[in-house]
Amino acid sequence: MTRSHGFTLIELVFVISIISLLAAVAMPAYTDYLTRAMTSEGLQLASPVQQKVADYYAWHGDFPADNAALALPAAASTGAYVMSLRVEQGHILITYGHHAAAALQGKTLRISPHVAAASFLSLTWQCSSDGVDRAYLPTTCRESL
Repeated sequence: MTRSHGFTLIELVFVISIISLLAAVAMPAYTDYLTRAMTSEGLQLASPVQQKVADYYAWHGDFPADNAALALPAAASTGAYVMSLRVEQGHILITYGHHAAAALQGKTLRISPHVAAASFLSLTWQCSSDGVDRAYLPTTCRESL
């Protein structure tokens, strides 16, 4: 009697069901990861603008009114997912465009300067969002909310 070497149909179905279950769990987690990465692109683009706002505040004792006060282009768009980056009274507004995930499209992340009580020249930054789910915010923003 010869015995064939291979897998039975039951074993193959069992393996395929395990792979399907793992994929069903992994896909939403990966989608969330991608959305958080898109959100953090806005913070990376805003980092040099934060420094310009801090320098402007140190020099003038007040916050810049708009992008022109910082010699920035009006509503600069430089990122793959960021539609505009603008300054309003020292607040940095990051608006996500149509290349971003659906959860971010048209939503705005606001980075606001606050004068530290200990020093007139020291600023701290706080995030707030207009429609961006807290789960998609970078850790630095979630800690400031």
